[in-house]
Amino acid sequence: INSSWQINDSANMNFDAGTSTLDFIGSSYFMGGNLNYNNVNFNDIAMLYDNNIFNNLSFAAGKTVILFAGSTQYINSNLNTTGGCDAFITMQSSTDGVQAGFSKALGIVTVDYCRIKDINVSGGATFNATNSNDMGNNSGWNFTPPPTTSFYWIGGTGNWSDAGHWSLSSGGAS
Repeated sequence: INSSWQINDSANMNFDAGTSTLDFIGSSYFMGGNLNYNNVNFNDIAMLYDNNIFNNLSFAAGKTVILFAGSTQYINSNLNTTGGCDAFITMQSSTDGVQAGFSKALGIVTVDYCRIKDINVSGGATFNATNSNDMGNNSGWNFTPPPTTSFYWIGGTGNWSDAGHWSLSSGGAS
């Protein structure tokens, strides 16, 4: 699916997520109508509205996740958000200073390499944000910041973004 998923009136709808998987390829708006979903994967920028329930919810590395201010996304099994040191996932509310949230009843939720702002977590589970940055107005998270690493320019002149010109040691190999 590319672009949006919109349920406007779930009161008159019978929706059975069953074993379904929704894969969103491009930037996506998800207006879930406060319904239950099985597996939902966002592979680009994602904006989530309503108070939805997900069995498994996944976000791609290097992308931005925007939760509508005041909404809560409920997780039954897994919240999969693994970024990288060069591809942080940004998770934030739609309104600066107004929290949105995730909730899970039990267990441990670990997100990795995320920048998190205005996100509340609740429900009894432990929420860990490893190698992640607290960008402000968050609650319920256990943050562990990313490690600091020194890089050294090697190989003479070249393009700043060329990984072949960087090393972890002075004069070392790329």
